[in-house]
Amino acid sequence: MSTYFVGDIHGCFKQLKNLLNKVSFNFKKDTLWVTGDLVSKGPNSIEVLNFLYSNKKSIKIVLGNHDLNLIRLYFENILFPDKNNNFKNSDYNFKSLRCIIDWLRKQPIFRVNLKKKFVISHSGIPPKWGINLSKHYSNLIKKILSSNNYKKIFYILNMMFVNNCKWNNCLENKNNIKFAINGFTRMRYCVKKTYDLDLEYKNFPPENYKKNLIPWFLTKNKIPKKFSIIFGHWSSLNGEGVPKNFYAMDTGCCKGNKLTMLRWEDKKKFYESFY
Repeated sequence: MSTYFVGDIHGCFKQLKNLLNKVSFNFKKDTLWVTGDLVSKGPNSIEVLNFLYSNKKSIKIVLGNHDLNLIRLYFENILFPDKNNNFKNSDYNFKSLRCIIDWLRKQPIFRVNLKKKFVISHSGIPPKWGINLSKHYSNLIKKILSSNNYKKIFYILNMMFVNNCKWNNCLENKNNIKFAINGFTRMRYCVKKTYDLDLEYKNFPPENYKKNLIPWFLTKNKIPKKFSIIFGHWSSLNGEGVPKNFYAMDTGCCKGNKLTMLRWEDKKKFYESFY
């Protein structure tokens, strides 16, 4: 019985299957944790969705920004059926994907495993946040996404396209949902003194930092030190340059690099090249 993590799949179905075969993944005993961004950019998003949904008893995912955008397009179709929107020219047939979309919108954007001592989200843990605050906003967003209030779902998901994200210490402040959804799915850098999110700057390595910015994983959080933090999203890290007990899983397979899988029990990594 093993626990595996895989980085952003982005429609790279062949590489995912090859990795699972490489580690002799047992769907009756093993568990696969996915750092989000199941779809887009790569060649076989539909196949990835169908495969993970068909094996969902063995799969635990956190939603990434591309997964949330897929859900947003689905509700755009429902709310504005006559609008000339992107999905009509996309690879997605939402009628055939309805069950999968309903499954996706019941998934969280943050997970914690108290027994194995790790937390996982797509892009990371916002500065100064701990497990309880992360769970609070993850549960709140999950409750909205899995509801029947389509207009509210669409409104919440459109918050991903707003780059001005500031934290408010008032827990019930409505802007904090915007901060949370972007912090868990799009975050790379924070402003040094305020810890506001900078959602535009993406460069790496360290010498390319803007002077007023800091990578989120170098800020202080309240996750217990005995816990590890697993995340994806930042492919230019290539799995490197992060502190101890941080695991950057996105290694840019959809950009022609490789897909990375980590076996938790012995921390061994496995790779599958795009080509």
